[in-house]
Amino acid sequence: MHKAVDNLLAIGFVLRLSRVVTTDWVGFWWLREPARKWALKAEDRAERWEHSAHRAKVAAMGREHSPVPVPPKPPMSERGLPDDPRTWQAKLAKGLDCPFCVGFWLGAAVLLSLAIARAVPPLLPVWRAVATVFSLNYLTGHIGARLD
Repeated sequence: MHKAVDNLLAIGFVLRLSRVVTTDWVGFWWLREPARKWALKAEDRAERWEHSAHRAKVAAMGREHSPVPVPPKPPMSERGLPDDPRTWQAKLAKGLDCPFCVGFWLGAAVLLSLAIARAVPPLLPVWRAVATVFSLNYLTGHIGARLD
């Protein structure tokens, strides 16, 4: 019986955490925005490297105007990240907008935390209390949004 309840709590915990990361302002302030800034710096470095490599090709050819086209910038989304990210940092930051991607990793983390809590019995009531709070918050928010 306890395992079934723990699994239901884990589901609610992951649902609420994934919503915090992907749609709530708290997730934007603490996770998505810092990750976006970090990714934009990496994209900028990659772009400067491409342009310096292009200039080196032009210089090696000994011509003022290059027949080698400059790689175009990828189109940008409204968030400022490229729609087709080139760096692993930008791909990671873009993944924070995807509830399925975030839910997978958060689900793995929640199940790992549950396994640790079961292995260390004094942690299990704490885990259940935290998971209950997050699950109830998700349920009340979801039901409240449907009633409005």
